[in-house]
Amino acid sequence: MKFTIATFSSLLTLVASHGIIVNPPARAPGPAFKEACGEQAYSVASKDPYGPIQLWQSVMENPTPACDFSSCKSLKLADSPAPLAWAPGSVVPIQIDIKARHTGYAKVEIIDLKTGLAKGKPLFYWEVYAGSTEAPPAANETDFSVTIPEVHGCEKAGDCALQWWVSAAETTQTYVSCVDFVQPKKVPGCMDKKGPGCKEEKPHGPHGPRRE
Repeated sequence: MKFTIATFSSLLTLVASHGIIVNPPARAPGPAFKEACGEQAYSVASKDPYGPIQLWQSVMENPTPACDFSSCKSLKLADSPAPLAWAPGSVVPIQIDIKARHTGYAKVEIIDLKTGLAKGKPLFYWEVYAGSTEAPPAANETDFSVTIPEVHGCEKAGDCALQWWVSAAETTQTYVSCVDFVQPKKVPGCMDKKGPGCKEEKPHGPHGPRRE
């Protein structure tokens, strides 16, 4: 199916944008997304990065396995800011920019990027989110913090992401935004350089390590 510029404009008018994570910096459309999902999807995603998954899917000409909207909206690590390093217990401030409100429910969770599945329970959950009849919206919908738990399998870039996920029932649309992060593996017993097999470096001066 071919789409013209006029078609793109019509689609963007019919489906209002919703929101994305703006802090920390989230994944965004780029060359890797364009290669995986095609020119049409890239054009729409670039014009409206806030838009729902369903809008981006609707303009794909030839779906491929590389374009998997179930994981971070198919936005790619290669197009994204460098992953952040979050140790267990890190308190991470999150800011969401919402362009249009559609009542639904939402959650923030850590996902395994290889499977698209959540790792553990949601870090934040809203039974009612971005209610279109609320005025003003709840402050914690756009400005809140999450505490990062200890997670396994998130040592390397591309293993895990923090995902903001919204299901808007009144529009039957899904909005997603992801932030890449890593959690380096700890050495058992070496939290404070103490314990079997752990080495504590001695202070050393201009002639090298101090000898005892």
